[in-house]
Amino acid sequence: DDDTFSFRKPTAANFNLIGQNTPFRHRIRWLNDQFDRTVVDGIGTSTDGTVTWGLSGGVASDYDVTGGQAVTSLTSVGVSRTFGCTPAIPIHDATVVVDTNASPATGASIGARVGFSTSASSFNNSYFAGVLFRTDGTVTVRITKWVGGSTTTLVADTAVGFYTSGEVWTIRFKRWPGGYFGVMASSDSIASIQPTGWTIWTTTPD
Repeated sequence: DDDTFSFRKPTAANFNLIGQNTPFRHRIRWLNDQFDRTVVDGIGTSTDGTVTWGLSGGVASDYDVTGGQAVTSLTSVGVSRTFGCTPAIPIHDATVVVDTNASPATGASIGARVGFSTSASSFNNSYFAGVLFRTDGTVTVRITKWVGGSTTTLVADTAVGFYTSGEVWTIRFKRWPGGYFGVMASSDSIASIQPTGWTIWTTTPD
């Protein structure tokens, strides 16, 4: 329904300026970070040089990059640790790997989340996929939206399986144009729950 590039409709902004065979140069901005560097007390700059990762929570020594991975260490309880950036990317696809080398204390949970902002300049409009490892052994995933300091749950905690200490879990979070979001969660050591599609998904306007 967008007539911006119409060459037939007189009310279009480019009427008589663009013909049927007019060549276009179209550029899509991507963030490419292979974490192919060694960084101590931080995450550093992405492989393509477009962003420098910012840190929030914990202390600098909780963050490092080695062996093709960005690592966040949970050295104390009750403190969240986040690293992020704000590139203007129209399609988002991010993955976080969680090594459950410890079990949560009674009445608590261990969690991780991966997300992205739909704003090119701030995190005031962000979406997150979260995974929680609970004391009863269950693993749940959720999708939330964060706007101006307020969090809205888009998909409530959904059980995806069970875990034991030492398992490695992969959480993939993807956004498509039009406000579609999907989460894929799986354990590398439990073949029976490897997802054949997206574990949970939702759609919401930006």
